[in-house]
Amino acid sequence: MTEPHKIVTRWYECLGAADLEGFAALHADDVVYNIAGRTEISGRWHGKAVMFGEIIPKVFAALDPGKLAFARPYRIHAAEGGQVAGLMFGGGVTHGGEEYTQVYAHFFTVRDGLIVEVWEFFDTELAQARLFGKTLDVAPPPENPVSVGD
Repeated sequence: MTEPHKIVTRWYECLGAADLEGFAALHADDVVYNIAGRTEISGRWHGKAVMFGEIIPKVFAALDPGKLAFARPYRIHAAEGGQVAGLMFGGGVTHGGEEYTQVYAHFFTVRDGLIVEVWEFFDTELAQARLFGKTLDVAPPPENPVSVGD
């Protein structure tokens, strides 16, 4: 397993354990997050301080901390040089009792032992409805859902 593969594996493990201190330590101070879609958190965000001071708290604020289930399961699909690609299921239950389970696709750039850039893709309509209280007609989960762990 390459060093970037190990770092991204640890990223998923820390996220799954809600170990935000360990999670933050894996990022460069000037990390760039590219979050797809049109949500409250979408866009290109620069810096660990912005991610951990503004973006991540917006996501976690909507979820019951006792019912978080990020990176359960996850899978690294490719690692070459400093580039790593992974998928995860994750989410939890909102404070209102609504299920929030996503499939996330991540593309990482790792340099000098730290994550320097992340691209994140997910169901933005579900995020808008469950995390940010936007009234959307979110379809029920598919009968034959995709699986990260199989």
